[in-house]
Amino acid sequence: MFCPNCGTQCPDGEQFCPSCGTALEENQPVLELDITPNQERTAAEGGRRKERRSGKKAPQLSPRIIGIAAVALAAVVVIVLAVSLLGGAGGGGYGDYTSKPILSLFDSSDSERIYYCGGKEIGAAETEYTLWNQDGSVGVFVNNDGELCVITAKGIDVVADDVGQYQLSANGAALLYITEDYDVCWYDVKKKSSTTLETGEDGAQLGQPAPDGSAAVFTLYDGGDYEGFTCGSNKKPVSMGEGLVPFAISNKGSYVYYLKVKSGSSSGTLYVSKGSKGEGEKLASDYYMNSVLFNKDATQMMFNNDGKTYLTVKGGEKNKVFSSAVYSMFTPDYTVGSSAGGVVPVSDLRGQTYYTSGGVYFLDSKGESKKITSDFDGFALSESGSNLIYLKKGDLVKVTNLAKGTEEDLTDEGDILSFQAAGDLSVVYYLNRDGELYYQKGSGKPVEVGDDVDSFLMVPNSKTCAGISDGQLFVTTGGKSTGTPHDLDDVTNFGVQRGVLLVCQDAGGGSVDIYTMSGADPKLLVEDFEGYID
Repeated sequence: MFCPNCGTQCPDGEQFCPSCGTALEENQPVLELDITPNQERTAAEGGRRKERRSGKKAPQLSPRIIGIAAVALAAVVVIVLAVSLLGGAGGGGYGDYTSKPILSLFDSSDSERIYYCGGKEIGAAETEYTLWNQDGSVGVFVNNDGELCVITAKGIDVVADDVGQYQLSANGAALLYITEDYDVCWYDVKKKSSTTLETGEDGAQLGQPAPDGSAAVFTLYDGGDYEGFTCGSNKKPVSMGEGLVPFAISNKGSYVYYLKVKSGSSSGTLYVSKGSKGEGEKLASDYYMNSVLFNKDATQMMFNNDGKTYLTVKGGEKNKVFSSAVYSMFTPDYTVGSSAGGVVPVSDLRGQTYYTSGGVYFLDSKGESKKITSDFDGFALSESGSNLIYLKKGDLVKVTNLAKGTEEDLTDEGDILSFQAAGDLSVVYYLNRDGELYYQKGSGKPVEVGDDVDSFLMVPNSKTCAGISDGQLFVTTGGKSTGTPHDLDDVTNFGVQRGVLLVCQDAGGGSVDIYTMSGADPKLLVEDFEGYID
């Protein structure tokens, strides 16, 4: 599925474009989890890699582990998708990325992913997926040969072979992985060194590392029994006890989130403890791991249970914050592809705006929620998090006080298709159903800046807008057109990747020339590329 506004290729089933926030034709499905045991998924993935290399169908493998630890990882993956596809959409805030983000393009002619940094190619690998840390400076992937690799601005390093599972801390400092022999290993990304922590008899499962890379959790399996562990870098792991499955840990290991389960069960009792000792605070019984969300140091956790949403702060008791399930947070500086899954770069989960199954809500500093709207087709949150603009039935509405829900109608057009806004929401560009692009500053009079516009995107971290009209690129700033820089025509689509706007120009023969764009000045990144931006 491709975004009707910017042309970005979007995963099936998503509600909003990950690049521009435009509502897609298909609705986002209710969050569901893959409860297949992790080792079974790992074996299947390994089989697919072998199948791709040999051209033969991989044999079906029976599950080696029956347990629920894999669900924690699945929950992390789900919340990554939910937050990255919804957070910051509509144009407000593109993320606090590293000054030299790594870009990746998939080359369909060679079935490999090519990585770029600072306008230059830094490496390539046969892989379909890359897991990124929060600022986009470190990526991790398993190539088609089963090798675990780390990509940084300096290039690609091979960490280990035949790796079944891996997790990267939010800051990119610590990489945890499990080998085919169930060795649980810690890799120091800066020092490029690995340490084996423990070995599982029949399997092992990683939890989510501390965001700062100072601690980690994992579970070992012996037959049908589970045993959870906490650990720090180059430190001997500490057992939490049998029947405990930890799935996340805070910075410095201050708080551990875990399930107490019975052998063969598909649910457990949810707890948070201070450190690895003691039973801790009971949060939910008969709990099936689903979407979870942590603040930037993982001292707070928001979780769904029985259709409601709860918050626990610093190991304390749970408090109900929403009567419906949370899909994501509208944080403006969330980094797409955060390795830590549900970790968002805010110190407090309160005082934020959320998208739930019941609509858009603001959660104040006391943990009390206020409904903003239950009906919207696109949104933009200010970088300060204090104001919100959303598209509803073709009109733009600005919420100037989220706590009180004070609203102001910016337009009464009734035919707006999509919009983009500057980080402070002071400038808005919107496209109507007649293909007319308008610039509006504050609540002032809109100015038409383009006609027969097929798609448009604001240049990240600026108030400049680039659009496509009849295949030709045009750029506008402050309501004034600045022409067509570098005579770019036959432009096919846009894409935003880690705060960088990419522009594709048809080069003929099924290939494109790809430009990076800063301000009004496109710069050529690669010529005659056969592939796509994802």
